[in-house]
Amino acid sequence: MCGIFGYIGQKPAVDQLLLGLKVLEYRGYDSAGIAVLNDKGSINILKREGKIINLLNAFKSLEKNKIYASQCGIGHTRWATHGGVSSNNAHPHISYGGNFAIVHNGIIDNYREIRNMLTNEQHIEFVSQTDSEEIAHLLELEFSKRYSDIIRSESTQRERQKAVLDCINVVADILKGSFAIGVICALTPNCIYAYKNLSPLAVGRNSSGEMYMSSDLPTLCNFCETAYALSDGETAIICKRVAFFDKGIEIQKKPIRLNKEKNTERTSDCKHYMEKEILEIPDAILRTKDKLSLNYMRDTLPWLTKKPETIYFLGCGTAFHACIFASYYTEKICKVYCKAILASEFICQDVKLNDSTVCVFITQSGETADTLQAIRKAKQFGVRTIAITNVALSSICSISDSVVPTMAGVELGVASTKAYNAQLCAVVLLAVYFDICDCIDFRHSNYAEIQSTITDIANRINALNSGKSKIEEIAKTLRRSDRIFFIGRGFDYVTAREGALKLKEISYLYCDGLCGGELKHGTLALISKDVYVVAVATQTDSMKKMYNAVAEVRARGAKCICVSCFEKLNEVSDVFIPIEHVEETMSPIYSIVPLQQLAYLTAVSFSLDPDKPRNLAKSVTVE
Repeated sequence: MCGIFGYIGQKPAVDQLLLGLKVLEYRGYDSAGIAVLNDKGSINILKREGKIINLLNAFKSLEKNKIYASQCGIGHTRWATHGGVSSNNAHPHISYGGNFAIVHNGIIDNYREIRNMLTNEQHIEFVSQTDSEEIAHLLELEFSKRYSDIIRSESTQRERQKAVLDCINVVADILKGSFAIGVICALTPNCIYAYKNLSPLAVGRNSSGEMYMSSDLPTLCNFCETAYALSDGETAIICKRVAFFDKGIEIQKKPIRLNKEKNTERTSDCKHYMEKEILEIPDAILRTKDKLSLNYMRDTLPWLTKKPETIYFLGCGTAFHACIFASYYTEKICKVYCKAILASEFICQDVKLNDSTVCVFITQSGETADTLQAIRKAKQFGVRTIAITNVALSSICSISDSVVPTMAGVELGVASTKAYNAQLCAVVLLAVYFDICDCIDFRHSNYAEIQSTITDIANRINALNSGKSKIEEIAKTLRRSDRIFFIGRGFDYVTAREGALKLKEISYLYCDGLCGGELKHGTLALISKDVYVVAVATQTDSMKKMYNAVAEVRARGAKCICVSCFEKLNEVSDVFIPIEHVEETMSPIYSIVPLQQLAYLTAVSFSLDPDKPRNLAKSVTVE
């Protein structure tokens, strides 16, 4: 969930590091810091709680001299996990001897054992409560044990680099857990080291010869034309050029060509990225539909020659709601067993896996730690895996058998909107392809018809985006509620869950999404005059049951907001939000939009920042 950034070039490192950390802001953080290394081997560290502007202001108040002259450094944005929010717990961390500074993403599972050893046996005093400071001290300790002669001798820069590389590999073997590490060493000026294990890390280079390092590959698009993604267990030495190593042996890596994402700035009409991204939903759906042509699916899934007997859909948070929809839709279309499983639970369960099973993993970032763990487990059983993701160069793409991309474009709001709608579009087309993959003649399939329906839905969303005054009025009243329940049945249950998640993420109101049929099984005890109920009803076969559910909660004093294409529900609603009738099995692509608008407008009415909700990160890279 944290962010790593590094720079080596001809410009002041401080400026580039602050720019890089600013680009990483969308991932979420509560403190930030930088460490710079000058050509005389001096490390200077500056870190602060809160926003990057605090770090910038602190830097402005310093004498720039040495720290500004540096052209090499590492930076970090931190979400507190081990230890609270403080300057001491912020990264970078420096070693007891002052020779090493590190930044770390991930979680070190055995940090307590390491800390106890360093405290009791080496008498090292810690200044933070993190699981990361141990890494810096271990590097110093291993270097002093193994290479004290190098410290005292007139050894070459190359010899010292090799010694540091060796120590990083030794320390990596000691550590248990997930970790991407950036390191600078006072003994090797103008050099950065990178190591990756289960957390993302990449190195980039631009046409001016400047070198960058980032834990977020898309971020490098703002600075570089070429990048290299590290694989687990690999180390990089980044100087004027970059060299990659696997267990100390130099290897060659294939470069990745980067293209700067267009249209990532807010327009003057949009106050927040979330607002802009809701408006971009139709385009995200259409781009995804156009990308996932029948020929594309056939080329992407050449191994899929018959309909799978069992399909598991796995994801977390919003992506899990896409999984629930995928399981409903695919089971209806393909008439095979489908199940949605939380990725974090999949690694704890004994799920039946065999060669007739396909596992589909949905993740916006492609770096979600729990989802990556789940796909690794599935691959141990030889199961075919498909990734649905919005980031083409992400970790999940490198380990899945096939990738079905969503074409939502960069999504900077932490609460996912357009990426979710694009995921629903992708799973619809994937389900249809599952159903027809063993057809001899694809010309007689209904694939083009489904694509046409998706186009129609996208066009109808444009109309939803143009009129939201009623939703804005509702948003202002929600602050009077202490509990909000979202209800729906069948496909509408998916929308209810996602609508509740959106609202709680950015407004901090207590929300829950549940099946409309479950009210009598406990939740009615919580219904009172202070409660709001948001009912979603787009399914003909459950419309009467939803009517009764709404009447039931209103009879107990709750205020009810109905989002429906059935005018009849207006009779029992306090507020009725009419939407058009679309293909019912695909309605969640469409009906979620008013709830995304409701969440956004509610947060704004509370004067909250919907783009950066507290305690949440865009890319959850730790379990």
